[in-house]
Amino acid sequence: MNNIVFIGVDTYGLPTDYQAEITAINNWPRIAQISWMLTDENGEVIKHRRRIISHERDEIPMGAVSQQGITKETAERDGFPIAMVLSELIGDMAQVKRIVAHNIDYHRRIIEAEMIRLNMNTDILSQAEAICTMQASTAYCMLPPMNNGKYKWPKLSELHLKLFGYSFDKSCDIATQLVITKNCYIELVRRGVITPKVRTIIEHGNCGAEGDNVKYELTDDGELVIYGEGKMKDYVFGEGRYFRHIKDIVTYNPFRRSKNIKVIIIKEGVTKIGSGAFNDCSSLTSVTIPESITEIRSGAFRGCSSLTSVTIPENVTKIGGWVFNDCSSLTSITIPESVTEIGVQAFWGCSSLTNITIPESMTWIGEGAFIGCSSLASVTNPKNVTVIEEGAFYNCSSLTSVTIPEGVTKIGGFTFGGCSALTSVTIPEGVTEIGDYAFSGCSTLTSVTIPESVTKIGEDAFRWCSSLTNITIPESVTWIEEGAFNGCRSLTSVQFNAKNCTSMGNY
Repeated sequence: MNNIVFIGVDTYGLPTDYQAEITAINNWPRIAQISWMLTDENGEVIKHRRRIISHERDEIPMGAVSQQGITKETAERDGFPIAMVLSELIGDMAQVKRIVAHNIDYHRRIIEAEMIRLNMNTDILSQAEAICTMQASTAYCMLPPMNNGKYKWPKLSELHLKLFGYSFDKSCDIATQLVITKNCYIELVRRGVITPKVRTIIEHGNCGAEGDNVKYELTDDGELVIYGEGKMKDYVFGEGRYFRHIKDIVTYNPFRRSKNIKVIIIKEGVTKIGSGAFNDCSSLTSVTIPESITEIRSGAFRGCSSLTSVTIPENVTKIGGWVFNDCSSLTSITIPESVTEIGVQAFWGCSSLTNITIPESMTWIGEGAFIGCSSLASVTNPKNVTVIEEGAFYNCSSLTSVTIPEGVTKIGGFTFGGCSALTSVTIPEGVTEIGDYAFSGCSTLTSVTIPESVTKIGEDAFRWCSSLTNITIPESVTWIEEGAFNGCRSLTSVQFNAKNCTSMGNY
């Protein structure tokens, strides 16, 4: 798979600062039209697109005209929604080894800024080799130097004149300019001015659950491509009681602990990522997961300590146990509305994860799901969550606020234990039990409201909540375990309304 994509954009105006960060989106102009061409390594065209972009009504001012003459009125009449166009482009870019443009830094930054506006993952733009025909041909064209004494960057027309002896009509549209860029690139390669990287397959084989239905290829630059139809195999990724439920597993895993795998691209057609598939691939930085994936099995990316971000596709309904366990560089993850469950210890040790949006579809958060996510500052649990298992947010030491939905009936043991930055929490009506050590070590917790529905407060439930000053125990409580308020040194007032309490330990 040595396909190439050529890209070009036409914008409403130019950036104020060409060196600005992509996240400074007000600096980067909006796309009026975009063209891309997918070819094989010899330049044979596989697909060519030109799309005028329609934006929301107030995003482009009246009277705005692009560099190639596209008006807001033209865009509203003939344009395509930008999210749809960029999704198509991303799908095509997943098939390439190389991205080519004349002044590629500019074109890529414009596209990245639009993707950020849409909360889309920009990793796809950095996974392929990037070649700029402008920069690569500067020394070859030897145009009169600028003030700094270096050769001037050639315009596309100047490069074409140098290569072919004649220029072209500069008023041609963006799609035609892309054809010219492709022709210049092919000629620069032919003349040896550009020498594309040659990727060598260093390993290949089968990883399908049904024989050779799914295969893989690993190249010398660290790109692993998984392709075919159907499910990947399940692999062993640990020992003990938690792993006994995994059936039909195989011991040998060609990917486990590989230092060579840096990028994983899973192709459309693969439907399941097997358990433990990429366990301890410590050099892995990015992964592309297609819409065809419906299942990500237990421990699939466990220990991938260099992985920074992941987008889970819409067809996945469950994030299995240990899937991202110990992915210590993971800073962001996109969970779609289709997901209803987060498995046991799914994000244990993701110490760089700063925030997470749990979709409204979620109903179950597994035991220890976010243990040790020490950078996680806030969590909003949606209203449909009914079960938050033991230790779900244990030792999330940066967690300052948390929303517990009304459907939850039990706060499991250790759920918020060690959340030393948590200052207040409201427990909703309907909760009947506060589990053992549920809030132990929440040393900055100053107030907590226990609703009338609670009947049991577990052992050491509020142990070492040293900033807690007062507590009201409602009439509904019938059982308080040993040490429930042990170490609450600032507690000066306890309003005990539990007339029917039949068991009360030393607290």
